[in-house]
Amino acid sequence: MKAFLTCVLTFICVVCARANVYIPNAKLAGETVSVRLLGNSAVVTATFQFQDWMTKDQKIIYFPIFASDADPLRVLATAKFELEITGKKIGTALPCEPPSRKFQHLPKGIRVFWYGTKFDELVDEGDMNSSNYPLVVKATYVQPLIAGKFYYLPVITGMTNDAEKRSWNYQMHARSAVKMIRVESSDSDYSVLGDAVTVYLRDGEVVILE
Repeated sequence: MKAFLTCVLTFICVVCARANVYIPNAKLAGETVSVRLLGNSAVVTATFQFQDWMTKDQKIIYFPIFASDADPLRVLATAKFELEITGKKIGTALPCEPPSRKFQHLPKGIRVFWYGTKFDELVDEGDMNSSNYPLVVKATYVQPLIAGKFYYLPVITGMTNDAEKRSWNYQMHARSAVKMIRVESSDSDYSVLGDAVTVYLRDGEVVILE
C-alpha cells in the first residue's frame, strides 16, 4: 500500500504476513492490500501498479514473510502463494536472500523470510508492451497469525515518510469475520470505517493488526 522511486526488479518474495513488494528500477504508482482475518489465519490479496517496467536490469520482486516457523519452505507451502501479471498466473516464489537495504524497527522474536521469482523467466516479452501500461501485479496468499497478530511490511523504496501526509496511493483494507480489528502498530496512520480498518502504508513501517 507519496513520492516514489525507481527500482531494479530481481526476485519476488512472498510474505506469510504481507505482501510487500520491493522492486528496484520500476516505478511503483500504487499498492492496495486486502486482508481478511479468519480465525488463526489471514487471507491476503495485494495489487501493485507500476508505471515504468522496461529496464536493462534483471527483474525481481521481493515479498517478506513473517512467521514463527523456522523452515522457509514450510512457510512458503503454508502461504499458498500465487502471482498474476497482466491477468495471467505466472507461478510462485522461492526462498532468496533479502534486499541489500536495511529495515529498522522490525518486531523482535519474529522471523522474517524473503522469497523471490525472476520475471524474465516467467513473463513473455509481449506482455510488457506499452498497451499493458500501467502494469498490474497481483499476489495472493494465506498467512497464519502469530500469537493472534498479523504483520505486514510495506517496502516502498524511495518514499519519504511524512507523518502529516497520508499516502493515499498505498493502502491496506482489513476486515475480520469474528471481531473488530485493532491496529497494534503505534506508528500506523489509519481510519476506522464501519467494521473495517484502512491503514495508509509507509515505507518500511510494519503494520500489526489484531
